[in-house]
Amino acid sequence: DIRHANSDAALRADPSLLDIILGNLLANASHYCPEGGTIRIDRSENALVISNPAPDLEADEVQMFGRRHWSKHYGTSGHIGLGLTLASAAARAMQLQLQFSVDAKQQLRANLQWPDTPAPAA
Repeated sequence: DIRHANSDAALRADPSLLDIILGNLLANASHYCPEGGTIRIDRSENALVISNPAPDLEADEVQMFGRRHWSKHYGTSGHIGLGLTLASAAARAMQLQLQFSVDAKQQLRANLQWPDTPAPAA
C-alpha cells in the first residue's frame, strides 16, 4: 500500500506494475532533466506527480508520450521509446490515470492518479 500521512486514502498496487510505472517515470525524468535542473516528486491523497524542467519539449510533443517507439531524440539518446509506453500500459492495467503535461514554465509533469480508496484497517 501507498498511504498519505494525513489521510485515510491508500493505493493498493501490484508491486511489479508499480515498479514499472515509477521506475520508468523516474528514469525518464533523470535522463531528460537538464544539468542543474531539479526533479520534484509531489504526493497528494490520490496522486503522485513527478516533474522536471523540459526546456526543449513542445506541448504538442507531450501528446506522443506513451506511444510505442516515440522519443524526441529517437536514435540519438540511447532510448528506443518504450519506457513511457510500458508505464502507461501498467497504469491502465491497474486502472490508474497517467497523464503528461508541460506547464508555462516548461516543467514536464507526469501525473499518476488513482481513485479515492480507504486504507484497510491496520
